[in-house]
Amino acid sequence: MVVGEHQFTSLKDRLKAVMLAALIRALRCTWRTRKIHRCIYDQAIKEGGAVLAFWHGDALSIVALHRCRNILGLTSLSADGELAAGVLWALGYGVVRGSSSRGGPQAREACEAALKQGLSTSLAVDGPRGPRHRVKPGAVSMSAAANVPIIIAAVRSSFTFRLRSWDGFEIPLPGSKVSITYGRLEPVLPGQATQSEGVSALETKMCALSGEFKT
Repeated sequence: MVVGEHQFTSLKDRLKAVMLAALIRALRCTWRTRKIHRCIYDQAIKEGGAVLAFWHGDALSIVALHRCRNILGLTSLSADGELAAGVLWALGYGVVRGSSSRGGPQAREACEAALKQGLSTSLAVDGPRGPRHRVKPGAVSMSAAANVPIIIAAVRSSFTFRLRSWDGFEIPLPGSKVSITYGRLEPVLPGQATQSEGVSALETKMCALSGEFKT
């Protein structure tokens, strides 16, 4: 697990991460962005942090448009996660390493501690290995432990390249119109609902927000 400044394993890794971050910035500058109900996100951040939840396939758009050192990005301990951590740091995020399969408890504790200090965390709720658009409990448990809301960010791009991967990872093309709509789910506190009910509520709300974009 790594929190705060990312330590690159080699100069080659640093250069690769910096170059990818520069490409993402350049691509973002060509997008025509629309942020629907952005006040939901801004208010949560103003109140003292939140868990930013999104689908794994929308990660590129999310990280490109929410750059802030007070937001911690969660990446796995795999080789791909190492590169992702470097890119996130180069873009201006804090970094936490860990996933449901490796380093999960330590990463979750770090995220919960950060949330209690007024920072925010962001994570793909169906990652790192899917199934696609099936919410895992991490965001719900973090939100409850720190008593902060979950802010949902659902993305749609007018022109996009979709990878043939489990998550349908999308790369909005230059000049694309990228729309993000936000929603809010209050923390599921003990005595109010079970964690599984919270996961179900989050998945339903995220699918509903994504459904707003269907033609």
